[in-house]
Amino acid sequence: MKGRILWCGLSLLLVAALLLASCAEEEVVDVDEDEDEVDEVVDVDEVVDEDDVDVVVAPPVGEPQRGGTLTYMCWPCFAGEAGNPDPCIETWNAGTFNNVVLERPRRGDLDKYGVRGTGEYGFFADKHAPLKWCKGTFVESWDVTSDEIVFHIRPGVYWAAMGREDIMETREYTAHDFVFNLNRYLDPDSLTGAGLRALDWIESVTAIDDDTAVIKTNFFHPEWYWQIAGYHGQHVAPEVVEAGLSEDWDSIIGTGPFMVEEYSPGISLTFARNPIYYDTTTIDGIEYSLPFVDRLVRPFVVDIATSIAALRTGTLDLYGWVHPPDQDDLHRVNPELLSAPMRGLWSMVIPLRCDRPPLDDVNVRRALMIGLDLDAVFEATIVRGDPYTYPVPAGAEGHVPLEELPPDVRELYEFNPEKARQMLADAGLPEGFKLEIMVLAAPAIPREEIGTIVASLWEEDLGIEVEQLAVDGPTYNSLLMDTPADVIGMQLLDSAGLSHFTYATFFSTEGIGIGNVAHYSNPVFDELAARARGTVDPVEREALCKELFIKAIGDVPYIGFGEPFYASFWWPWLINFYGEWEGLAWDLEVRTLWIDQDLKAEMGY
Repeated sequence: MKGRILWCGLSLLLVAALLLASCAEEEVVDVDEDEDEVDEVVDVDEVVDEDDVDVVVAPPVGEPQRGGTLTYMCWPCFAGEAGNPDPCIETWNAGTFNNVVLERPRRGDLDKYGVRGTGEYGFFADKHAPLKWCKGTFVESWDVTSDEIVFHIRPGVYWAAMGREDIMETREYTAHDFVFNLNRYLDPDSLTGAGLRALDWIESVTAIDDDTAVIKTNFFHPEWYWQIAGYHGQHVAPEVVEAGLSEDWDSIIGTGPFMVEEYSPGISLTFARNPIYYDTTTIDGIEYSLPFVDRLVRPFVVDIATSIAALRTGTLDLYGWVHPPDQDDLHRVNPELLSAPMRGLWSMVIPLRCDRPPLDDVNVRRALMIGLDLDAVFEATIVRGDPYTYPVPAGAEGHVPLEELPPDVRELYEFNPEKARQMLADAGLPEGFKLEIMVLAAPAIPREEIGTIVASLWEEDLGIEVEQLAVDGPTYNSLLMDTPADVIGMQLLDSAGLSHFTYATFFSTEGIGIGNVAHYSNPVFDELAARARGTVDPVEREALCKELFIKAIGDVPYIGFGEPFYASFWWPWLINFYGEWEGLAWDLEVRTLWIDQDLKAEMGY
C-alpha cells in the first residue's frame, strides 16, 4: 500500500508537469446571476440497471454554457504519442484522437435514441453501434438495394481550413470528396497499416453530381456501414493528401466539430472548436449549434495509475476507461465523481473443438455447459458486467433475451450438475474424460482466472480431469487455430463482439482456420447465414439473425462467460454527459458537453 501511495504521488507530479500549460489557459465563462441554475446532477450508477445498461433517463441540464477547455482521456495513450493521423495508414491509436476532426459517413444518433432521447440504446459501448441507432454526418441519408448504395450528401458541410489557407481554402464537402476517400481505402497501395476487411463487395464508387455518390456492389453486404464507417472510414480533405501532408497532424483538415490546434509529442494533442461545424443538438426543446467547449486537451499518459491520479485531482474532467478495482477505489475516495458503465463489446468464451471426440458429440458439449456454474465463474472473475453477451450483446442485430430462448436452449444457463453427469453417462462417459485448457495471462482480461475456476468446477462437479497448459503470447496465438493432436481441443480466449452473424467467422465452416477456432461446422447454420447475408430488408434479416443466435448457443461450439464492464468517470461540472460514446469506435461523445465554470470553482478547482 505504501508503494502504491508513493506511486500516486509521483503520478500527480508527472501529470501536473504534462498538463500545466494546457490547464493554465482555461477560459472562464461568466454566468449571469439571473441564469437558471443547472438541475441536480444524477449519478448514472444510481439509475443504471446492469441487466439492461441501455436504459437511463437523462435529468434536465439547464441552459448550455459555451467556452472553456475540456481535458479528457478515453484510455491511456499506451504509445505515448498520437500516431499517424492518416486513416489509411493507422487506425490504432491515432483513431482514438482524430475522430473529432475527421468524420465518418455516420455516427450514433444520441439525441434520438440515446439517454437524451428515447433511451432505446445507451451508446455505452466503445465501438460499433448498429446502423439502426445511427444517423448520417456529411452524408444526409442513403438508399440501399441489392446492387447499389446511393448516398445523399448533406448541404452546408465544410472542410474547416481556417489557419491552413496555405493548403486549401475552406470549401463545401461534396460527393467527389466521398468518392476520393473511399477509393483511397479501396487502393491496396494506400493501406499500409489500416488492415481493412475485404471490400470485394464494392464494384465501383462514382459521383453522379456534387450531391450524390453511388457505390455499385458485386453483392449485398449487410455490414457495409461498418466496413466504410466503423474502425475505418474517416474522411480527410483531398487537398491535404494531394499535397503529401496527410501524415502531419498540423495539416489535417476535416469536417468534424474540432480542428487540430497543437500537437506536442510526448505531452498532449489539443483541438480548437470548429466555428463552422454544421451539426446541432436539441436540449429542452431548443436547438443549439455544436460544439460547446472552445478547446479539447488530450494528454499522452501511458500509465493507468497516472491517469486515475489525474482524474482524482481534477486535471482530467473525464476519464473513459476505468477498470473494476479502480472503480471501487474512486467511489470510495472520490464519491463526488459521477460514473456510468462502459462496454467493450467483447465476451470471454471457451471454444470446444467440435471436430474431435468426445467434444464432437453435441450432448457432451451441452453437458459441459449445463454442468458448469456460470454465475459462480462470472461473480468470481468478471465481477461487474453483463453475463449474457455471447454470441452478440443486447442492441445488436439478432440478440434474443435470455427469457425468450427456447426451453432446450434456456436450460443451458440453468446449472444442473446431476443432469450433466447423466448426459455424460448416456454418451458413454460415466467416468468423465480428460481435457486440457490452454491459458494465457493478460492485463485486465481474466482469461487465466476463468480457466482456473472452470477447471476446478468441472473436476468437482463432473469428475472431468482438467490439465491447464500455461503458454506465452506467441505460443498462444500460434495454437489458437489448431491445437496439437494430443490436446482434446479446448482453449480459452477473449473475442471481439460481433454485430450480427452474417459474416460470423466464429461459426461458419469457411471460418475454420481463420476465426472459427472451435472448428464448428453445421450446414444448417451456413445456409441460414448465407440467406441472412443476402437479405436487404433489415426486419427480415433481424429474424434470420435471431435464428442464428439460438442455433449458435444451442450447438455449444463455445461457452460464453459474459462481458466485463469498464466505466467512465467524470466530475459534476461536466454537464450533459451520461457515459455515452460516439457509437463508432474508440472516442467519447464530447461535442454536446459543456463546463459549469461556477460549479467547478465552488468545488475548488
